[in-house]
Order: sequence, then C-alpha cells, then structure tokens
Amino acid sequence: MSTVTNLIKSLIQCQAPEHRMLYDKLRAIGARVQNIPDDFATIGERSDMARSACNGHFRGIMFDGGIRAVLGATKDGGNGI
Repeated sequence: MSTVTNLIKSLIQCQAPEHRMLYDKLRAIGARVQNIPDDFATIGERSDMARSACNGHFRGIMFDGGIRAVLGATKDGGNGI
C-alpha cells in the first residue's frame, strides 16, 4: 500500500479530534478537485449540443443576416440597417 493510503487509514482509525479535522479537510479538497473535471465535461457537452443544434440551414440564415447587416451598415454611412 502507498504511504497516502496508510496515512488515510491511520487518520480514520485515530479518534483524535485534530486528526479527524485533517481527514475532513482532505476529503473536502478531494471533492473540490473532482468537481473541476465535471465542470469542464458539462461545458463540453453543452457546447457540443449547441453546435449540433446549429444545422446548415440555420447557419446559412445567420451568415446571410450577418452579411446584410455589414453591407447595410456600410451602405448608409454606418447608421445601421
């Protein structure tokens, strides 16, 4: 067994309050560290869903609208469409 595993087992078995507090802090830090990859995975899943929902027809409409907005803004002196 590793040193960390032995340390954790000894902390669990020990009833001293300061050891129990240290063990609880280590568990809290571990839980926070595990949340970081979960957050990244959630962001990736949401961006993938948004990207897949944006099909070719929708992209064409948005591209056309963008071009019209740029051309309209430049045609009448930058006052908008």
